[in-house]
Amino acid sequence: MSRESDNPTGRGGEVRPTGATDAARAAMSAASQTQFLEVLTRDEAERRFQTALRLEPVGAEAVSLYAARGRVLAETVRASVDVPGFDRANVDGFAVRSADVSTAAEETPVRLRLNDELLSPGVRPTVEVLPGTATTIATGGMFPRGADAVVMVEQTDVVIPPGARER
Repeated sequence: MSRESDNPTGRGGEVRPTGATDAARAAMSAASQTQFLEVLTRDEAERRFQTALRLEPVGAEAVSLYAARGRVLAETVRASVDVPGFDRANVDGFAVRSADVSTAAEETPVRLRLNDELLSPGVRPTVEVLPGTATTIATGGMFPRGADAVVMVEQTDVVIPPGARER
């Protein structure tokens, strides 16, 4: 590499390979990122994309679980046992009846009465979610009877009526 003082172009600060190998020239070219300056039309980009695709089946082979990482299954795999054997929440929030919240929006919220139960993993529900009610549920918590959806806690506001005590 040359320094400014021995740069024959006289352009200050330029660094360029002198007597560089092909690998060094390639590295310098990649560092300048000129490959990103070529603008393609949508049609040309799609043509290149389609050319690079391999859409024909590649066949199936049996491999160990360790070797399967990064591969795609050739057929559906079904577990012989449903684990867990109950519906559970995939997010923290409130177990609700979807019919109760189907019209809810930020501009038109739906108010539900909160049941006096907190469902965390390992807790069996004892209070049914009836129309107009909701039950606090943690990720992994068992769905209570009557609930068929969970509203994420981030999409809710808990309103405590005046005179009521906070739980």
